Amino acid sequence: MTALLRWHRARRRTGDEGFTLIELLVVVVIIGVLIAIAVPLYNNYKKGAQNTAAQSDVRNGVTAVEAFYTANGNQYPQSVNGTLGNPLKLTLAGGTPSTKSDADQIAVSAGNQLILKTTNTASGTTQPGYAICGWSSTGKNVYVYKSVTGKTIKYGPDKTTPNIPECKIVDP
Repeated sequence: MTALLRWHRARRRTGDEGFTLIELLVVVVIIGVLIAIAVPLYNNYKKGAQNTAAQSDVRNGVTAVEAFYTANGNQYPQSVNGTLGNPLKLTLAGGTPSTKSDADQIAVSAGNQLILKTTNTASGTTQPGYAICGWSSTGKNVYVYKSVTGKTIKYGPDKTTPNIPECKIVDP
């Protein structure tokens, strides 16, 4: 037993202990390279999730507007602007609240904006309908649903809503 202890002590005195500076620097460089790869990938995933949330808000808006239309005697709600993360409250023309439901609103995810524009049928020349425009503040894509066509169109990657007629801000 004492021979074994002597052997370990002798080995300890002559052996290398710890890491060299070069080995530590190599490890730090490897960790830095991994971080440099991971951060842009994370940011891309984050933007993709924000775009998906905006697209989902537009789809949920379609359901809410159609429910409003059915509950209010085939009348679409008035046009309304969304604010970041706050729900859109749907009202009849002139700002009259719906008498059919207290839950007539479109949920908007945090960081997203929606605009609802309804077409005017008073002149009899336009087909009744609506368009919902939604985008994320950082996702850089704009999603527009048109009830006349029944399709959602993706515009991007730059969020230039003034160039999309359905996304022009509605005057209150």
